[in-house]
Amino acid sequence: MPGKRDFSKVFAWRLAIADSSTLPAPTRAVAWAVSLSMDPNCVCWPSQELIGKRSGLSPRQVRRHLDTLEAEGWLSIQTRVTQGGRRNTYKGTVPWGQYLGDLA
Repeated sequence: MPGKRDFSKVFAWRLAIADSSTLPAPTRAVAWAVSLSMDPNCVCWPSQELIGKRSGLSPRQVRRHLDTLEAEGWLSIQTRVTQGGRRNTYKGTVPWGQYLGDLA
C-alpha cells in the first residue's frame, strides 16, 4: 500500500523498554512519551515540555530521566542551537545491537 509507514522499529523499541528490568517506572514513562513522537526510524524531536506533559513529570524530572536513558544506551540525544534556542533530536537505540538489528 503506497504511503504506508512501517513503525515496527518503534514498537520493538517500546517493547524493549517495557521489558527492561533495570529502568525505573518514571524513566520508562519518559521513554514512552518520547516514542509517541517517533518516526519509523525511531527519530523525533519533541520538546521537553511535551515529554513532561505526556509523562506527567516536571521539566527537571524529564531532563534527569532523558540523561538516564542516554547514559544506559536507550537514547541518542543530539543538541543543536537554533535561532529559537536549543533543539534536541532523539533516536531510539538499544544497549545491545542484535535486538533491533540496524536500529542500534
